[in-house]
Amino acid sequence: MQELISRLAFPIMFITINCYLGVAATDAFSSPAAALGAINQNFDRLNGAHLKFAVAHVPPSNVLTKGPDGNYTHTGISALFIDWLAEKLNFTFAYLFIPNNTLGAKYENMSEFAIIFSLLNNKEVDGSAVPAIATPKRKQLYDFAYFMFSDPHAIVVWLCILLAMVVMVCLLTVLSTIYSRFMPSTKFFKTNEPKRSIWQTAGCYAIYVINIITNQGGSVPGSRFSFRVLMGAWLLAAMVLVNSYSGTVVSYLTAPKMMPSINTLEDLAASQDVGVIVLDNAVFAQDAMEATSGTLKILADQVRHHPDRLLNNIPKGITLLETGHYALPFLQTFCNDFVAKHFKKEGNCRFKTTDPITSSAFFSLLLPKNSKLTSEFYLAQIKAWEMGLPPYWMKISIQQAPKCFNKKRSEAAKKKPIGMDDLFGAFLILSVGLGLATIAIFMENFISCFQRKALAVRNG
Repeated sequence: MQELISRLAFPIMFITINCYLGVAATDAFSSPAAALGAINQNFDRLNGAHLKFAVAHVPPSNVLTKGPDGNYTHTGISALFIDWLAEKLNFTFAYLFIPNNTLGAKYENMSEFAIIFSLLNNKEVDGSAVPAIATPKRKQLYDFAYFMFSDPHAIVVWLCILLAMVVMVCLLTVLSTIYSRFMPSTKFFKTNEPKRSIWQTAGCYAIYVINIITNQGGSVPGSRFSFRVLMGAWLLAAMVLVNSYSGTVVSYLTAPKMMPSINTLEDLAASQDVGVIVLDNAVFAQDAMEATSGTLKILADQVRHHPDRLLNNIPKGITLLETGHYALPFLQTFCNDFVAKHFKKEGNCRFKTTDPITSSAFFSLLLPKNSKLTSEFYLAQIKAWEMGLPPYWMKISIQQAPKCFNKKRSEAAKKKPIGMDDLFGAFLILSVGLGLATIAIFMENFISCFQRKALAVRNG
């Protein structure tokens, strides 16, 4: 019966939590269903309003091309997105291109990103066509229209979930107690184990409920495992360690040792041939300049010693990157597009991208603080992502060069002789294997001796 109660715990809890969430979700953003329902209501609500968006050259999202008449044309991922928003939300728009002569006098010596932020602060534009990454500081000054559900995060919702867990623990404990005290025991369920108190039963069910909530599943693990399982695990580990040791030694002795290419910020900081350049007011530049220790501080010191490496706009960065002596920590879409364009232009993979240097940071549509457009753009972005439009726009806007993005090591890398430091890992694996084998032998002897003594005591 207790096993049946435990099996029914998850569906009962699921129904209970959903009931509480249904009561707690009082606004349009509290649940996905409510938000999706609001999308159809909010569409076409702008009623032909005319909006102004600030835009700068940040390929492939925003590509500005200057024509013979001195006017700019805007293409790229963001251009497709703004066109789609204008059609769905029924508004017209115009772009405020950066740079231009009017803004040059007012915002002199400011980076393009800083100009966009100033325009938003001064309410001179209704939004930015350049996607931005939300940070705690930025969220205090601006509105961000996300493309994903960020709710429910209300305290009431979390309290309801916690209350549902408490209710489930109490319900399971009461049912188990009633069954154990009032139901007659049969010969199949008779046991010599002492009965657990109600608090012990509640504790076991509390751990079981937490396991379900954290997606671990199963009941409380047993206190002992079969010795055969332990021996089998040891044999498997020993086999893996032995093969790892022999494979490591063979690879070190037969494969040529290559100089590693730059793939992390640590590699970039240690490089003598490649320097770092950063964009002013970008998230990475802000984090590096505020760093007081570590790799970011080393890179920031490079920029402080060479102020010309703190750039005001993307075109300057592209010019420096083309020299082959600099690296720019920036958006992955920009880096991939830069590598692919030069591959198409020159026919070889002159540049490469590293692995992601930080966790994923998703783009948001940047708006002035307390803008009336935030909710409309928020819901419209969700609809666009549900339809799969942004990934499609990204695919058709970014150049393709699969040859430049494979992980195969370049044959042109410099070779260096093998040293004892290279074999340290192999000998470490060997020592671990020998240590585990020694421990296992002592355990086997100890258990065998203990069993012989116990058998001798029983036999008198």
